Amino acid sequence: MTDGTLEKFKYRSGALLATLVLLILGLGLLVLYAFSDNKSSIEASVLSQLSSVFLIGGVWGGIYELILRQEFIKVLEKNSDKILNRLSAIDHEEEIGLTHSFGSSGAYDYGDIIKNSEVLRVVLNDGRTWISNNLRHLEERFKDEKKKTTIFLQHPDSNMVEIICKKVGSDESSFRIKIRESIKMIQEISTKGDHIRIVGHHYFNPQSTFLSEHRAVVTPYYYSKARKTPPVLCFKKTSTDCYYSRLRQDLKALEADCEDLWDYE
Repeated sequence: MTDGTLEKFKYRSGALLATLVLLILGLGLLVLYAFSDNKSSIEASVLSQLSSVFLIGGVWGGIYELILRQEFIKVLEKNSDKILNRLSAIDHEEEIGLTHSFGSSGAYDYGDIIKNSEVLRVVLNDGRTWISNNLRHLEERFKDEKKKTTIFLQHPDSNMVEIICKKVGSDESSFRIKIRESIKMIQEISTKGDHIRIVGHHYFNPQSTFLSEHRAVVTPYYYSKARKTPPVLCFKKTSTDCYYSRLRQDLKALEADCEDLWDYE
């Protein structure tokens, strides 16, 4: 018999013994009450009440040990791995700063991070669909020149354009037109200034990123040509080395390698 099994046996034996003692005490007091001469006396009343308490306690204790506790233990043992795995996942989520996840980027509302961030960095490929879908929020944001915005797009002259077009099933000229349309949409709802930058880079985009001063929203890309809606992962800053912090440093480094696209023709 293992130590764990022995401990379980000792505990259950003790619990059953306690239940038995309560039942014996209850029955004993009930017998004394039955043979009392004056059942209306205070002593008889106390015996009656105590016998009821002990009997009820014993019966419920027996039911719990024999039925309810066994069912509870079965459920607990069956799901213990799931519970432990979930607790471990929570620890890792806190470590990297993951706060939320959503199954579809198409259903996610970017309005809050667009309108309420003091500093916003957005990384996209051509950007046309996202900018078009969030044009109203962007226009509201651009009215406040205290809010800084940097939009990273794939540079139209980047070698990555050819690779992206092969992946999404598009031609290069159409992709470059989409980039120009994204730039034009931003220009139409804002004025050129230090508070808004549109820049282009020549590297591979593993994901779309929306990063504020406190949090990051990420939509990872798939590998194949098949069109699938990606999920959304949200992160917060938990330390100087959490995912948010590393991503923020990465975008600062990327910005240093970018070219301004505001006046790109």
